[in-house]
Amino acid sequence: YAFLSFIMSIFKSAASSALAQADDRSWQSLAKRYEVGRFHLDGQSQITLSLAGHPETSTTINLPQGKNSVIIQVRSINPQHISAVASGF
Repeated sequence: YAFLSFIMSIFKSAASSALAQADDRSWQSLAKRYEVGRFHLDGQSQITLSLAGHPETSTTINLPQGKNSVIIQVRSINPQHISAVASGF
C-alpha cells in the first residue's frame, strides 16, 4: 500500500506541474510595437494622426505651446481605434 501511495503521489505531482501555467496577463497587455519619430513642427498648434492604411481612423492632438519638446503617446488597439496624448517639457 505504501508503494502504491508513493507512485500515486508522483503522478499527482507530475500532473499538477504539467497543468500549472504562469499568470502572464500583465505581459500580454504590453504594446506589440513601439516607434519613435522626430519632427519639426514650426509653431503648429495641433496635428492630426491617422492609422496607416486606415485614413478614416484619425485623431487631432492639441500641442502644448511654449515647450521645446513634445512627447506624443499614441495607442491603437484595432484599426477602428486611436487615442493620443501630448505632453510638453
